[in-house]
Amino acid sequence: MSKRLGKFYISKAAVEEKETPDILARMGFVPWRVEFLAHRNNFEYIGTSKLFDEHKIGYTVPEYQIIISTAKGKKNEIKIVDVKAELVKE
Repeated sequence: MSKRLGKFYISKAAVEEKETPDILARMGFVPWRVEFLAHRNNFEYIGTSKLFDEHKIGYTVPEYQIIISTAKGKKNEIKIVDVKAELVKE
C-alpha cells in the first residue's frame, strides 16, 4: 500500500474544465475517494500521488494545495506547464 496518501479540494467549476483530467494524470493521482461537498461547492479528492510526501498510513490524511503553472500556446490556448503539490500546514 502506498504511503503517499493525501487529499485536496477542487471547485465544482474547475472539475468541469477540460484540463482537469490532464492535471490529475500529471500528478499520477490514483483516487481512493471523491466526494462533492455541497457546503463548500468543492470536490474532495483523497488518494495517492507521486507528488505527495510519504507518511505513516493510519494517521490523519494530510491536505495539499495543488499548484498549476500554465502558459499560452500558439493559438492562445492555455497549456499546463507544471503541476506541484504543497503540504497545507495546520
